[in-house]
Amino acid sequence: LSAGDLAHHAHHAGGEVDLDRRVALLQAAARHAVGRMAVDESLVHLRRALAAIPRDRPRDRAFALVELGWMVLRSGDIDDCRRVFEEATRLALDLDDPGLLTRAALSLRAAVWLVAPQEVQVTVAGMVDEAHRRLLVEGGRPSSATTPWEREQELTAVALDMCRSSGDDQALWDALNARHDALWTPGTVADRMALTDELTAVARRNDAAGLEVEALGFHLLDLLEAGDPRFADVHEAFQARAGHVDSAWSRSLARWTGALVAGLEGRFDDARTLLDESMAVDTRSGLTSDDVTSLHLQVRWSIELHQGRDDAVDALLDRIAAVHPHPELLRALTAVDRGDVERAARTVSELRGTAAEPGRWFAPLWIRLRAEVAGATAEADLATALAAELRPVLAPLAGQWALMAQGAIDGPFDLWAGVVEAGQGDHDAAVARFSAAAASADALGAPAWAVEARARRLASRRARGDDPAALAVEVAAVAASARGLGLARVVERLARLAPAVAAPPAVAPAPQAVAPVVPRPPAPSPSAAPEAVFRRSGDVWELAFAGTSVHVPDAKGVRDIHVLLGRPGMGVRAVDLLDPEAGAAGRAARSMGGDDVLDERAKTAYRNRLTQLDEEIDAALARRADRRAADLDAERTALIDELRRATGRGGRSRRLGDDAERARKAVRERIRDTIRRLAELHPALADHLREAIRTGATCSYEPAEPVTWTR
Repeated sequence: LSAGDLAHHAHHAGGEVDLDRRVALLQAAARHAVGRMAVDESLVHLRRALAAIPRDRPRDRAFALVELGWMVLRSGDIDDCRRVFEEATRLALDLDDPGLLTRAALSLRAAVWLVAPQEVQVTVAGMVDEAHRRLLVEGGRPSSATTPWEREQELTAVALDMCRSSGDDQALWDALNARHDALWTPGTVADRMALTDELTAVARRNDAAGLEVEALGFHLLDLLEAGDPRFADVHEAFQARAGHVDSAWSRSLARWTGALVAGLEGRFDDARTLLDESMAVDTRSGLTSDDVTSLHLQVRWSIELHQGRDDAVDALLDRIAAVHPHPELLRALTAVDRGDVERAARTVSELRGTAAEPGRWFAPLWIRLRAEVAGATAEADLATALAAELRPVLAPLAGQWALMAQGAIDGPFDLWAGVVEAGQGDHDAAVARFSAAAASADALGAPAWAVEARARRLASRRARGDDPAALAVEVAAVAASARGLGLARVVERLARLAPAVAAPPAVAPAPQAVAPVVPRPPAPSPSAAPEAVFRRSGDVWELAFAGTSVHVPDAKGVRDIHVLLGRPGMGVRAVDLLDPEAGAAGRAARSMGGDDVLDERAKTAYRNRLTQLDEEIDAALARRADRRAADLDAERTALIDELRRATGRGGRSRRLGDDAERARKAVRERIRDTIRRLAELHPALADHLREAIRTGATCSYEPAEPVTWTR
């Protein structure tokens, strides 16, 4: 018999079944129904369980009310939810049981998240404050909290300690969830990842596959926020696990997470499809709350904004206004994207320092909006004030990503830090932050954000006076990548930048007697070549370019180039090229080091400079400036040696000198060796590859003009 059948028979048997046994069966059936997203069925079981518990057992009734109230809220009946939780609170207060009151308060806090009517928010805040007073203040525990959020953090910390020692895994799961939510804000991801590890352990020791899926979902989002490429391996494990759980909730979560990753990887049509499927599952199951709807719409808005699809953005903004807590943020960011900076500046001025200023759940959006305004507004005083406000906020977030708690992705924080610095005219700092953002996006396999960072970096390099001819080549390459991803707005910005970075006309020399020069025929253009081929047949590769074909033996460097040609404009990690047969887990292991020893500020400085050096070395080699490349490589080697000395044995920063560093060097050398050998057989192809391929911790093929390869 199913859990529902057992509960049905126990209910109708009434007193013939032991009361505790009957209530346990009803509650088990309710939880099983939740896993299938059958909310109405779950409510029937929970109401029957509550009705079966006599009033002379107030503690049992209070726990039953907490579980029922959470489910009533998911059904959308706000008034009934408030009534149920108020009754649970009243029982907990009558019993003078701070632990029970805490559980009731934190259960409701877990249910009431982004969007809820004001009266429910007031109920939640009152319960949390009262539980904090009873459990901490009257309980003699130290407290320094002065705000509701600080009280919630203190309360969840104490509750978690109590649940860890209680032996009650259900209570521990709830406490871990509540603690994860209470901690959430940009910059706390390391602490939250420890909690998700514990959530996964609780799920596994109870053989609770549905809970394990939920814990893995938390974990992969935390890794994304941390800018950690291991998120891809966790996402693979998450999707595999979710596929084996017979639960509509897991199926919906798998589609939702798949949509986020597809959007991150630039597969925007796949992301749209998965979002629609996730929303359809939620709709069929009656779980389309304002929380769920607002998140779906925000992610969809982000995709359409990124691709510059104005009609779709406007239609979404009309729908968002009805459910999103801060539609003005999305409207203002849309205005910036379209060039109406002053409208966005008015929004920022109206919100800053007021009660309407977005709270922690929307901190990534709020940071992004202020950064965009600081970088583009004509109001110098506002730009300066915002820069001073944002620098201390963004400094500790270097390397991390702007990610709302359930996954709406707003790019690397280094990107927004670069926008702030560019707005203040510090283009050296801006270029460093944009370079770090591009490298982070490449590492995560996020090509759209990498293109965005490179486009903004080009604008800063132009502003600081970099060589126009070199910039023109890079503008063309980045524009080609942007077109391939459908990033219309980035293409527009680069088109405006292109005339400004074109090489100035040469000044005619003074007339002098010189021997006549016979003009050389122009070199064939790669784009005019009759065919571009790079394919393998057994142990031999056929290469054709600019009208010339050659055959070369198989080699690792040739295979590396083949991979890069298949992903123009997209970064590929050197550790992935080094040994593609090792699998995702093996590649991830090679990219990791030990524990951190340097402080975050120092590591960020090292990382930024090493990224700059990689790019400058490749640029120098592309110009055949071998002496300059050697000098830069010597600086890079010295910097790595210094880093090794600073970290000592076992320091996480040693990754720059261990497997990941060896992968960078090995891949770079074998690609360069292949190009050197090609220079003797096919000079035109060697020249093209030398100019178009970038090597470093992340490698890429970025031709000045698109080339269609037969592979």
